[in-house]
Amino acid sequence: MNCIVCKNSNNNLIYKNLKDRLHQDIEGKYNLKRCNVCGLIFLDPQPTTKEITRHYPSEYGVYNSSSESRKKFLVAKWINNVFLKKENSNIFLKAGLIFFYYKLAHLPDFIKSGRVLDVGCSLGDRLLMLKYLGWQVEGVEISKKAAVIARCRLKKSIYNSTFEKAKLPNNYYDAVYLNNVFEHFKKPMFCLKKIRHILKKGGQLIVVVPNSSSLSFRIFKQNTLLIDVPRHYYTYNENNLTRILKEEGFIVNTVVYSNCFSSFSSGFALLLGKKVDYFKLLDKMLWLMGFVLDPILNVFGVGDYLIIKAEKVNK
Repeated sequence: MNCIVCKNSNNNLIYKNLKDRLHQDIEGKYNLKRCNVCGLIFLDPQPTTKEITRHYPSEYGVYNSSSESRKKFLVAKWINNVFLKKENSNIFLKAGLIFFYYKLAHLPDFIKSGRVLDVGCSLGDRLLMLKYLGWQVEGVEISKKAAVIARCRLKKSIYNSTFEKAKLPNNYYDAVYLNNVFEHFKKPMFCLKKIRHILKKGGQLIVVVPNSSSLSFRIFKQNTLLIDVPRHYYTYNENNLTRILKEEGFIVNTVVYSNCFSSFSSGFALLLGKKVDYFKLLDKMLWLMGFVLDPILNVFGVGDYLIIKAEKVNK
């Protein structure tokens, strides 16, 4: 298989016969390759549609999220007023709240009465927050059960479909939000073309993906949950993801790295042959450590997650 970014066959096999670590009773072994030119990591061979469906059982983690608390919404709204409203230029206040910024950098820049589409919205937790922040919200969710719950909670349009097949209006949304979703797309270029069609002029695309240049990836290698085979067809870095976005008609405005230590506890657990949630207390401690160190480590691009905000270019 050739790299979808460079279109060349110059790649190496880096990990062989990997299993689904979250659902170990599901059969299947998978290989990962890395492009030697742009660094893209990809499954080869890639699973069929029938095969991949088995790896999204009803107990898959994102379908069991708890709803966000009102307190968290209030904090998000407060930070939104400081960082995301373009008219706010109080640099001293922003500097004082820089630690919060790296935890909320994935939120779209606020537009009054703006429409946002959350692709892979699960039970609607993120949409509830976005609605609270003043957005008109809609979502796409492949799980029928999750889509029904999200629709009941939000009283808004939730499309129960894959994004590729969802019938969405053109030139309609001010922002499209992909939080840990883009790496699940088997045909990412097709999806970006569709996103361009449904975004308004100057519309914003927010993409959050696992970062293949992260500390966790380098330390734990195949034991990091940032490699979630076979659900993640591709694992990106800043270089190859920005290249894809530019080629598909987007201007990259913001690049942020976040949550430097978020997958360390699961990495240690998998390294020791334990379940991914074995070190729950360590997970909380590492979150606090990342809260303090994210602004510093962002400079080195080693956070677990890569956040890119891009704007639709009118060709």
